[in-house]
Amino acid sequence: MDYPLQYQREHLLIELASGPWILDTGSPTSFGKITKLELAGQVFGVAQNLMGLTARTLSSLSGLDVQGLLGTDILNAFDVLFDLPAERVTLSQSAIRLEGVCMPIDMVMGVPTVRVHIKDQETTMFFDTGSNLCYWQDERLTEYPFYDTRKDFFPGVGEFEVTTYQVPFALNDQPFESICGSLPELLGLPLSLLGVDGILGNGFMTQRQVAYLPRRGQLVLA
Repeated sequence: MDYPLQYQREHLLIELASGPWILDTGSPTSFGKITKLELAGQVFGVAQNLMGLTARTLSSLSGLDVQGLLGTDILNAFDVLFDLPAERVTLSQSAIRLEGVCMPIDMVMGVPTVRVHIKDQETTMFFDTGSNLCYWQDERLTEYPFYDTRKDFFPGVGEFEVTTYQVPFALNDQPFESICGSLPELLGLPLSLLGVDGILGNGFMTQRQVAYLPRRGQLVLA
């Protein structure tokens, strides 16, 4: 089933009957203002908050008036096609076929991870459509050109300031430049304990189709 998709304030928004929701593959839990949500012919229960973060607080932090956030507890029930150029997202119980560069994904605590190349180094990152920024927990980050200093937020941590750099990434030999920062220790340490070195944000998705196929363990870039 197709739904309108918007990219606002660096977030992916799906427009549902109840209003806009943030699409966030980096969150294992969905939450919102309502307790039940019908999506592509299925009904899902929805939590009221995630680690104390409510839809109201999420709206305040993001600068968007949203109904809530859809995480992987719901999204992983479907094949998902993100098509920002066409401003649509498809959620399908049937297999979605997309011609392009296919790469494997693994699940860590219900969140997808992908292999990212930075120069000659392969690193494991969470694939997080809820974040525009990429994060890389490596001391070599500061060797790259400075970009800016900005604020970001994560559930359970709230707002924090991050210094960002311009870093060349590659996904299966598909190069792109990303704005990348380093997570606060409170967030970075749990990642390292899980064997994850950072977060791949949604910035690379704005000019292409991306198929997220969690039931087949694949990510496809067209």
